Amino acid sequence: MSLMLLLVNLERILVSLMLLLVNLVILLVNLERILVKHRNEHAFFHCHYDAS
Repeated sequence: MSLMLLLVNLERILVSLMLLLVNLVILLVNLERILVKHRNEHAFFHCHYDAS
């Protein structure tokens, strides 16, 4: 009985860790998109600045 409870708790912990990992990956992807967009906007403005 105690072993079953331990296994259930371990399973819950593993599922929670996996969900946390997925959320971290999603967060990193979103941050990367924001940074790339930000960098592209700055590059565009600099090019536009040099042209005029």
